[in-house]
Amino acid sequence: MKTAVFLAVRTISRRLPHKIMRQVGGKTVLEHTVARLRRAEVPQDVIVCTSTNPGDDIIADMADLHGWTCFRGAEDDVLERVYRAAQEYDIEMVVRATGDNMFVCPEHIDWMLEKHRQAGVDWATVDGLPWGMKSETFTFGALKRAYLYAEDTSMSEYLTWYFDQPQYFKTLHLEARQEYRRPDYRVTMDTPDDLEFVRRVCQQFDKRPSEITTSELIELLDRMPDLVAINARVADRIHDKAIRAKVNTRILAIPRSTDIRMQDAATARAPSGAHLARIQTAGFEPLPAIPVTPEKWIGDEHPVFIVAEIGQNHNGSVDIAKQLIDVAALHGVDAVKSCKRDLACEMTDEAWKDPYVGPQSFGNTCGEHREALELSAEQHAELFEYCRAKGVEYFVSACDIPSVEIMEQIGVNLYKVASRDIRNLPLLQRIAQTGKPLILSAGMAAEEDIADALLSIRKHHGKVVVAQCTSDYPTAYEDCNLLAIHTLRRKFNVLTGLSDHTVGIMTAVVGAAMGACMVEKHVTLARYMKGTDHACSLEPEGLKRVVRDIRNAQRALGSGLVRVPAGVESARIKLDRSLVSKTTIPEGTLLAESMLCLKSPGTGLPWRERDLIVGKSSRRDIPADVILCREDFD
Repeated sequence: MKTAVFLAVRTISRRLPHKIMRQVGGKTVLEHTVARLRRAEVPQDVIVCTSTNPGDDIIADMADLHGWTCFRGAEDDVLERVYRAAQEYDIEMVVRATGDNMFVCPEHIDWMLEKHRQAGVDWATVDGLPWGMKSETFTFGALKRAYLYAEDTSMSEYLTWYFDQPQYFKTLHLEARQEYRRPDYRVTMDTPDDLEFVRRVCQQFDKRPSEITTSELIELLDRMPDLVAINARVADRIHDKAIRAKVNTRILAIPRSTDIRMQDAATARAPSGAHLARIQTAGFEPLPAIPVTPEKWIGDEHPVFIVAEIGQNHNGSVDIAKQLIDVAALHGVDAVKSCKRDLACEMTDEAWKDPYVGPQSFGNTCGEHREALELSAEQHAELFEYCRAKGVEYFVSACDIPSVEIMEQIGVNLYKVASRDIRNLPLLQRIAQTGKPLILSAGMAAEEDIADALLSIRKHHGKVVVAQCTSDYPTAYEDCNLLAIHTLRRKFNVLTGLSDHTVGIMTAVVGAAMGACMVEKHVTLARYMKGTDHACSLEPEGLKRVVRDIRNAQRALGSGLVRVPAGVESARIKLDRSLVSKTTIPEGTLLAESMLCLKSPGTGLPWRERDLIVGKSSRRDIPADVILCREDFD
């Protein structure tokens, strides 16, 4: 089986530019890394895989100088670059390493290849080594599948995550031998501190860095903790999850052509439209829109998807629920959302029996209270049909798997996951398996919780909106944290929305203006009604106003282009100023700037174009106080 090490390298680096070309002991990091990889005995070659960007010419030149095999391919799509290189050189088994891992462990490469072949897997790696010693192996068959079937390869610099998915590939995690297990040591080179560490380590040996054995390196670090402290940064678990949740590594059942790989085959369409300005002016690239129905979409290029949350403001009455739907439909919302619970899954017997006494209680215990407010499956089906007749979507926060099954029978087109359930990964998994869009509320979530949730969902699809939310009823303005709408988008590469629990309409409108593609507000027939959510909900007039103001806010945002609107053009012509003769200008006179002034209307030359006529000879006698034009001068 033809085997090669693929060293994926580029000169660009955000934290340590040109890191692979940094000098250590008289040679570059790249030279040391290639020499070290050549110590592995099983691979027949080390292939340097870089890009066609002119900035990477220096890598190709170095490869030519040393006689290394070098392949040049896609700039940003590492998966494509490695796949094309494997095709070019007819490689059946790939060992993948990165250029910033100068102390990659060659002993483990040979051992890993042996175990990989014995197990007959698609992909393998060794866990427990110091950060920066690892590599991975995968077959060409697995590489081809990942390349051709991956839904999105735009972030395939994180190549490992495309293969380390047991639902798609046969994977093998090997444990490093005990004497090599130091997962908290950091020997990679990605920051200035790392570079200082590498140089200091190499100074401790009277041999080339490529000849330092893994045992020698670990023994040195064990007895010199001051070296370890130079770049001692235990891998940030939360940060790593946040990055991983941002990367769509879903492997599809059908091949994806490269021109539409970023989008779902059934719904591929390029983002376009006036609404994109609110995203682009905030510095974000547009994301693919999510279809709810053929007519209704959630996304950057579409009007804000407005949800009227009736929750349990129906007070257990279908009639009240229908009145709320009437109000929502009348005022132009896109969807009505309720809540569905299977009470047997909701709480323990002890919690069920807890007393619940007060003016907002519908029962003597917590369980009785919930039971009084719960609608049956048949009643939800009735409301679903009622909404359909009104042209409004009906969906729910499904609080448990039995409720998901009921909603699937009813036929809802999307789901919401309440803030309380963002860590209920089995529930998220089941909802994602339906393939339907999902609004994920982050009202009780830390960053790690959102990352875990997105990792679960994106194993099945990428049709998810994360809603910024504060689960406090009502929410104080200082706790809204609307800037998180941008933070969530930037960190997780996901469409963002707002589930707003403030009193009034201002926050919802601001959220829409900031780029929330979905806004949800609680609605009630009257705020004085019995129930915990009524007081912070919008009455019919409030709902009318928030829909009106969100739509008007989107119109007011415009395109972001600085131009003269058509409606202003006539006023501009009337009131603007043109170059006018301050005095009489006899024929043949060389025009001086002192002969000019500015007066309305603005039908002539503006001041910035005065050089077109200043210093030129007048063709005729020009009286004072007339608009000048180019034709008046030679």
